[in-house]
Formats: sequence, structure tokens, C-alpha cells
Amino acid sequence: MKTLEEKCYTCEEYLAFEEKEGRRYDFRDCQVMDAKFYEETIEIETGASEQHQIICSNLIIELDRLFRETNCRVMPSGIRVQAGKLDTYPDIVVVCGESRYREPKTNTGRDTLTNPIVLIEVLSESTRDRDRGEKFQAYRTIPTLQDFIAIEQDSVFVEHFTKLKEGKWLLCEYSRREFLA
Repeated sequence: MKTLEEKCYTCEEYLAFEEKEGRRYDFRDCQVMDAKFYEETIEIETGASEQHQIICSNLIIELDRLFRETNCRVMPSGIRVQAGKLDTYPDIVVVCGESRYREPKTNTGRDTLTNPIVLIEVLSESTRDRDRGEKFQAYRTIPTLQDFIAIEQDSVFVEHFTKLKEGKWLLCEYSRREFLA
């Protein structure tokens, strides 16, 4: 991921920068990072693929149906999440009960959620290593997080990590369509 410049931003400066630019940036260890640039690729990711969008849309519909009679809400990728020292935008977020946000809040209403229970990433060639590596490592620091799901967009493969009571993570892998239904 490309950092914008070698300046150490405060959280307030990062939020103001993101609002001024009108687009999303990740933030880690006082560095603002352009989420459209990835170290493994020279190409600029100009947006999610059609397959990525279809997977996310279908998941949001199914999760909304699953959580309809509960106090949980399903949110698409526009919600920023604090994961340890990383602020980032997962593809899908589930939160139950009252949403809690880190201070300071922004003027645009795009605040930083601190209490997700489920995070989902749809993996592409340019995001796979970071989503399953650095981001999942950061996600595991969120006390409320119970499940992390990584879904390949170009093949039938799902990794479902569930947090056990003792704080360890259990991995279940699915690579056949009949297991996904």
C-alpha cells in the first residue's frame, strides 16, 4: 500500500484530509495510505469488479434476512472500522446493539466504528494478501469481533474464522458450492 507522503498525521488530521479529498483512505501508525495502490501490483485498482459487487450484494441481502429479527445491522463498504492502529474499510460489516464510534467524529457523518461483530472481505488478486494478512491481523485486535470471513471472488473458496471463548480463532474452509448453501 502506498503512503501519500512521509508526514506523521494525527487522527484529526487524517479525518480532515479524508473529508477534504472526498474519498476513502486507510490510516495506520500516523500514515495515510492510498487504498487504491497495492505493493504487489503496478496497476491502479479503479474500483471493485462486477463479480465483487455481485458477491457483496448477495451477501448483504442474505445477512439482512438472517439478522432481520435481531438488533444487528449489515453495512456495506462505506463504513470505516478501527482495528488496533489501522483504520480501514471492510467490504461488509455487521454490528449488533448500539454502534460505537471513536472520537473525534467527522462533519460528514463518516465516523469510525469500533464494535463490529462480523467483518467480511471479498478477495481479489490485488487485495488478497493484505486482506488475509495485515488487515486480518489488525481485525483480531477488535474485542467485539466474533467472525471474519474471506471470500475469493474468482473461485469457490471461503475462509471463515470464528473467535473461540479462550480468544483463539477457529478456521473453517469451504471449497465446494454444496457447503456454501
